[in-house]
Amino acid sequence: MSAEQASTPISKSRLEALSDGLFAIVLTLLVFQLMTPLILEAKSTADLHAALIELWPRFVSFTISFAIISVYWVGHHSYYHALRGINETQLWLNLFFLFFVSIIPFSSELIGEHHNTRAAGIIYGLNLATASCALRVNWWYASSRQLVRTDIDRATIQQIHKRGMFSVISSLVVAAIAWFNPVVAFYLYVVNAFGYLVLQIYGQSLRRTESSNQGIE
Repeated sequence: MSAEQASTPISKSRLEALSDGLFAIVLTLLVFQLMTPLILEAKSTADLHAALIELWPRFVSFTISFAIISVYWVGHHSYYHALRGINETQLWLNLFFLFFVSIIPFSSELIGEHHNTRAAGIIYGLNLATASCALRVNWWYASSRQLVRTDIDRATIQQIHKRGMFSVISSLVVAAIAWFNPVVAFYLYVVNAFGYLVLQIYGQSLRRTESSNQGIE
């Protein structure tokens, strides 16, 4: 294969199909962390109530992980919609991103079961930070190799870069806090998840507004 052929954009369909399939599996796996032995083995109403109360950290970790993975999926979809094509390097970068996404059910169950431990809080934060960073690298590579659609201006590309760094930095900060106070870090992950959602929704709304304004002009 020549250098010219290697740099030529290729079809996105198989990459998107693989990514969507993995996201669907990961989101499904998350719910299994709620099926604890205490619930399955409850013999009475009192046992079930006690099991459900004990389940709350797992439910919180399930909720925030579902929200964050959903944000990743929406962001991933938006990024690839903004590309005119991809090359082989980006296929590998996407797999690198999916690797870290696929670990989230493990780290989510870990922090749900051991939300008051240092190791669980740090591992969860590092997992989210590496997944976010991998997605940022993917977008950086595409924009630096002129794989982004020509109707998307440089200001929009830079805006996406800046918003994306929030998830990386905030996850690392909370992981550092988990070293000193895992319980506080657990609740900060809830705040982070809310922040991810707000930034994602705001970014989508802003892009729609800018597109409408351009259409009017």
